[in-house]
Amino acid sequence: MEKGLLFIMDTKSRENRVVPMPEIVRKMFSEMEPGEPEAHVFSGRKGPLTRHSLHTFRRAVEAVGLNQGIKDRRKKITFHSLRHSYASWLADMGVDFYKIGKLLGHKTPTLAERYSHLSGEALRDAIKSLDRLTEEKPKEVEVIEFDRNDKRRQIGGMHESPSQI
Repeated sequence: MEKGLLFIMDTKSRENRVVPMPEIVRKMFSEMEPGEPEAHVFSGRKGPLTRHSLHTFRRAVEAVGLNQGIKDRRKKITFHSLRHSYASWLADMGVDFYKIGKLLGHKTPTLAERYSHLSGEALRDAIKSLDRLTEEKPKEVEVIEFDRNDKRRQIGGMHESPSQI
């Protein structure tokens, strides 16, 4: 934990990996009673994360009404929604899909794209970048013309834009 890294074992891909942890997670772990080196961080009374733990998460979501009135199962909050939110927040902050994919344990960055839908605000920010380009004053350019013999001659000196010649 001193290095700020998490060792993730027994993953879906069956490949263990190491990922950096955010400072808030590091602080949370430092305040916990240390367990045995081989102990799982997320475990229930009956051992490592199991279907029982997923059932507990589902009951908590129901208790606070997060899925109340939602009929479409694709829009319901599930344990997997946490992974999707994590990836989406990283994408909204400008983290590239390659890095997001590595943090999620994907083999290719394209797999991360399915989890990382940009928010409307992020898309608006992208369009604002284009707006800033069109609002900028045109840069001064030197206009050069070539005659038929490819001899260079300057016409008009400095201009706001080529269309002002």
